[in-house]
Amino acid sequence: MTKKREQEEFNTCGIEIPDILIATQCEMLRSWNGELRLLPNFKFRRFGKKHLREALQRKMKTESHT
Repeated sequence: MTKKREQEEFNTCGIEIPDILIATQCEMLRSWNGELRLLPNFKFRRFGKKHLREALQRKMKTESHT
């Protein structure tokens, strides 16, 4: 049930996950032991199908101008 709900969120408004585009956040996530008390240390960002599609379109547009 959870996977289906998360997929639906990703396809609509997006899901909030630690911002893995920031190297320090990515490293923190890799070394995280799952303790809930450490969650406030993460910077979260919303990622969704719409957001990724828009980013891909921007990238394609800038590459076509070069």
